[in-house]
Amino acid sequence: MTLVRKIKDKKVNFEFNKEYIKVVTDKIANNDAVFISNSFKEMHPADAADIIEHLNESDRENLIKLNNFKIDPEVFVEINESVQSEVIKYLSKDSIVYILKNLESDDSIKILENIDEKNKNDILSSLPPKDRFILLESLSYPEDSAARIMQREFTAIPSNWSVGQTIDYLRENKDLPEEFLEIF
Repeated sequence: MTLVRKIKDKKVNFEFNKEYIKVVTDKIANNDAVFISNSFKEMHPADAADIIEHLNESDRENLIKLNNFKIDPEVFVEINESVQSEVIKYLSKDSIVYILKNLESDDSIKILENIDEKNKNDILSSLPPKDRFILLESLSYPEDSAARIMQREFTAIPSNWSVGQTIDYLRENKDLPEEFLEIF
């Protein structure tokens, strides 16, 4: 029996059976990117990542190379590091740039650390200047240091603002991080 629960409008599966993995591999073999994309959209990102991890290397490669299949950045970041390193080899530069642009800086750094220097520089040069600056700044710190892996996005407001002004600012400003725990 498979346990399913809804969290934030996404179905969370606690166990994927072999039959479902077989359905996914058949859809990959039939180039059915629409089915796979729609299925992944209904799932929690960790579950979609789990399915990708359960595929064999050949099926993962074929999945990534399917026309019209675009891996969701939130799914990609949930894939374990060894499979992520494998999958990244099959992604186009544009796909990697898309993923990095749509993640928080700490997650982007973890991904960039698994890319060789030549490709890393090529990818960084394709990012918008603001994103590139944040990532280059993080990469300038020693590996495994807190400064390198910490999230750089933050929200700052003037100390004399009222709660109402702050809420209005947070609602209206589209350039703020999607999630934050503190306001400075």
